[in-house]
Amino acid sequence: MYCMVRYTDNQKFGNIAEWGWFTPPTTHPPTPANVGELEKALNDLSNQLKEKVKGVNGNRYGTGSINYGPGSNTLYAVMQCIRGIATEECVKCLSDATNEIHKCCSKLRKTGGKVLSTKCSYWYEHFKFFP
Repeated sequence: MYCMVRYTDNQKFGNIAEWGWFTPPTTHPPTPANVGELEKALNDLSNQLKEKVKGVNGNRYGTGSINYGPGSNTLYAVMQCIRGIATEECVKCLSDATNEIHKCCSKLRKTGGKVLSTKCSYWYEHFKFFP
């Protein structure tokens, strides 16, 4: 996921529906880590990536990794917001994305997961999937 496109024929940019969460179906097997370990790692990585995304470059894109759990599993993730939204709005969306990713994926101990909304996305895997 290297870019997001948001299209509307509405002249008021902010009038697009706030939430339209989409979680692609996954066939990921469970991770050997327990739910608490995976959720803590996702939360810690989420906090790191939110700082990157709201950085001064205005790129609204952040990647990173974190080691966790038994056997030092490595978790890789990407967070992204669309351009043109306020930093606070982006951070709120990414916080909501973190909550959504817990519902679909980490609570089920999935080795990967992705959630998308009209404003942001969060994707994690147990392999490096970004440059």
